[in-house]
Amino acid sequence: QLPTKAKLKIFSEGPDNAPLILDGFTEDISMGGTCFVVGDTYRVGPPGELVGASAKLQVSLPKAGETLNILADIVWGKEIPNHEETNVALGLQFKEIDDHTRARLNEYCSGADGEQNLILSLWESYMKP
Repeated sequence: QLPTKAKLKIFSEGPDNAPLILDGFTEDISMGGTCFVVGDTYRVGPPGELVGASAKLQVSLPKAGETLNILADIVWGKEIPNHEETNVALGLQFKEIDDHTRARLNEYCSGADGEQNLILSLWESYMKP
């Protein structure tokens, strides 16, 4: 699937701690979770320290003109070398999703497959002699 612009709000334990808000994008989003790649420079510590934290993912669906808010747990975190810099990726496992959000997410996941199949079909027809 194509990367999708998103924002991640990571909740800190304790009443006085403000949430950590990160901009980035999702990769391989599905009904059960996604990989969130941090677009900002991440300098809060090793990403593995975020494992177990609760978060809220805000996914922008440009075609629908809608933003989905999905609660998730961070289940893994790692640094990914990328040319001269290092990106951070976080694995999110979705928690409870309301019916409306589930339906919109399902439409989005299914629609992306259809669009990718169309692109592949056009490419194959172009490449035939």
